[in-house]
Amino acid sequence: DPDLFPHTVLRCINGIFYDRYYNVLSDKNVSNLFRGLEEGIYILKPSIDSGGGKNVQFIVIADGEPLDAQGNRLLLSEIKKWYRCNFLIQRKIEQNGFFAQFHRTSVNTVRLMTYYSEYSDEVYPLKATMRMGVNNFTLDNETTGGISCGVYNDGSLNSYAVDEYGSKHFEHPSSGAIFEGKSVPKYETMIDIAKKIHRGTPHHRLLSFDLSMDVEGSIIVIEINNKNMGINFLQLFGGSLFGELTEEVVEISKKQGNGGHILWY
Repeated sequence: DPDLFPHTVLRCINGIFYDRYYNVLSDKNVSNLFRGLEEGIYILKPSIDSGGGKNVQFIVIADGEPLDAQGNRLLLSEIKKWYRCNFLIQRKIEQNGFFAQFHRTSVNTVRLMTYYSEYSDEVYPLKATMRMGVNNFTLDNETTGGISCGVYNDGSLNSYAVDEYGSKHFEHPSSGAIFEGKSVPKYETMIDIAKKIHRGTPHHRLLSFDLSMDVEGSIIVIEINNKNMGINFLQLFGGSLFGELTEEVVEISKKQGNGGHILWY
């Protein structure tokens, strides 16, 4: 369901342009597409081989042209070169007030990890954290200075967040917002969406979903990660990643070591 994901206005896959619904576009079509877009801020980011907010940037569409943060015109040929012919341009998400209360200039997300069990053929939610930017930075990643607050199974927040060094913050260092006593809205729906998507990709035993909510209350899947999932932050507040499933994972890992083909990435 494309409505679960940020509104993508343009895709470039291996150098070929596509619209939101994967219809192939010529360069002329792309120019017409830009002229038809509402003026404002958009997100330009790589579509493969990325992580930690690497090469994600805000651009502006004005007078039918893409511009960088300094107002310089961006040529599609240059963007292709920068992103090695694989990138997306998406509309900027206006986040729900619950997420915005902590830090307004970044789109704050819930990082939820799920596990697909070959034994039960079921998807299990493991652990989750809410990630937030700081100091008016536009990204929520811990590697760019963001902080992460644990989310319990019922959606309630841990009493403190941690930064990349493991230091505790009982209130947001920029906004002063308190974490304790608050719960992520529609958290059960987030879990249901992640489980449904993961069931369609059983070859990945572990996936991490970055989820948020827009101003209308709709859950948005920002991205799905299949490597470099940051399990340290998930375990800093809640202990062992797999919990009661640990023994099963150990047995599967032993089988993999003996010639099995389970994919953990």
